Amino acid sequence: MISPSCPAVRRGPTGWTRSSPAWCGLYALPGPELLGWLVDVVTAEPLSFNQYWGLRVVGRGVEERGAERVTVGVVRRLEEFRSRMPRDSDRGQLADRVLSEFGAG
Repeated sequence: MISPSCPAVRRGPTGWTRSSPAWCGLYALPGPELLGWLVDVVTAEPLSFNQYWGLRVVGRGVEERGAERVTVGVVRRLEEFRSRMPRDSDRGQLADRVLSEFGAG
């Protein structure tokens, strides 16, 4: 089980450690209880590539968990993140798809 307290995935001086097996596990098998934490990681991610793939995992997590079980705080963080992206970007379109699960976007 991947945990936010795992030393391999803690925030470092330059951001989240992305090269660790724990980081890869978070993206591959996030677990519904880690959705909020995953949104925090993705929205703080500086690299577009990682944002895109992280958003795909978030979308899958929302589908598996059910939009009605996602907290308002998580949805607001996704909406704020979306507002910072170019409208026509792949990441923006993917964020719109995720947000459409909540009736937003």
